[in-house]
Amino acid sequence: MKKTRKGISPVIATVIIVSVAIAISVAVAFWMTGITGLFTRHERIEITNAYAEWNETADCWLVVLQLRNSGSDDATID
Repeated sequence: MKKTRKGISPVIATVIIVSVAIAISVAVAFWMTGITGLFTRHERIEITNAYAEWNETADCWLVVLQLRNSGSDDATID
């Protein structure tokens, strides 16, 4: 008994390989977009209001700053 096994045609094999390559490249592109988003975050502090007034009882200046973070990352003020 002779078994006759046939493989897939070269056209179908090429279509499968191209489809897999496109799927992998799309997955890598989405992954890189996510990684890039993590490293490009920044903080941006804007002073919305600022004033200073002399405090007679404490004999010192009182400085008031109102800030707003308009960036995409948390800001820390020390």
